Amino acid sequence: PVIVRSAYAARALQRDFGLAEGAVRVVRPGVDVTAFDAARVPAARTIALAGAGGLQDDARPGILVPEATADPQWMEWVLTAASAPDAPEAAWILCGQPEETARALALINRSPALGRVRWFAGCSDWGAAYKLAALVMSLPSSRLSHCPHPLQAQAMGRAVVASDMGGNGECIEPGKTGWLGRHRDVGSLIYAASAAMDREDIIRDAMSLAAKTFVRSRFGLARMQSEIVALY
Repeated sequence: PVIVRSAYAARALQRDFGLAEGAVRVVRPGVDVTAFDAARVPAARTIALAGAGGLQDDARPGILVPEATADPQWMEWVLTAASAPDAPEAAWILCGQPEETARALALINRSPALGRVRWFAGCSDWGAAYKLAALVMSLPSSRLSHCPHPLQAQAMGRAVVASDMGGNGECIEPGKTGWLGRHRDVGSLIYAASAAMDREDIIRDAMSLAAKTFVRSRFGLARMQSEIVALY
């Protein structure tokens, strides 16, 4: 059988290549919930990461956008959203690879969102990054690829806004553990980000607990390993 990460990918393979239903097996990705546990990420790690990113003196809540340069159009989409008058007042932290820094800074420096956006190259501690963030955005560049960030962030109890492209929507429970935005729809992205940032504390706590429970029950690493072993 062909092993895929999402029901969306399974349907795509069955449709495009005429594979029988039994020839494609969905094994959902697994998250190490021990590594991505907010209680296990010490303050020293978050302080060090904030210092490396120049965020230690920024009192604004952070909106973390991992792999922001994975899709050439992503960055312009996010910058447009960040510069909108009705966008949440926050530090939009765009992450990418060091070799992409020159291009990323060129786009940021000529964007109206310049004062709201920070560039962070080569993040080596995603646990600390999620803990620093008030909101994590997951915007996959491919319909069939799996982006680990929404699951890892939810395991940390963080709010997540995900694009509805491909199987990404299977990684959250819309309205319960996070929000789905229409892919590359700036208005939808602003609406979802505003909804996430404007929650009352009781709603925030309830969604945080629901997100951690969702990941641990459906996307735990041990569950994934057991399914693969059983399949073989």
